[in-house]
Amino acid sequence: MRRLAAALVFAVVISASGISGASQNRVPWYEPLTALSHSDRVFADCVMLGESRSTETHPNPGTRAAPFDANGNIPGYSGLFQMANYVGGVWDSYAMPTIHVVIWRATPYQQAEGFVLVLRKDGRGPWRGDGCFG
Repeated sequence: MRRLAAALVFAVVISASGISGASQNRVPWYEPLTALSHSDRVFADCVMLGESRSTETHPNPGTRAAPFDANGNIPGYSGLFQMANYVGGVWDSYAMPTIHVVIWRATPYQQAEGFVLVLRKDGRGPWRGDGCFG
């Protein structure tokens, strides 16, 4: 009886966590970046490495442990591409209307989507100080 109960608990945990067999197709977090031109893809890799020490195989989505401001936001910059966390910043202006999540709560996939949106609408300017121009 204990084995049956343990097997049922295990099955519920596995199904709740979304783990299934090899039939489930998972999209890599960096998939939105593949739509960029070669030049912009190289730029994105440079920004990730310079800003958050991230690579496509080892994303570092940023800290969520920073103190909150009076509006419940983490001030400063967050995520793989270190985008601004304030109202009127590039994430708020260009990514939030489509993605609907604040940068410091966004998944790496959502951050990549946001980077593409910002890059297409605002160009490389937000990352001018990264040494990735040249």
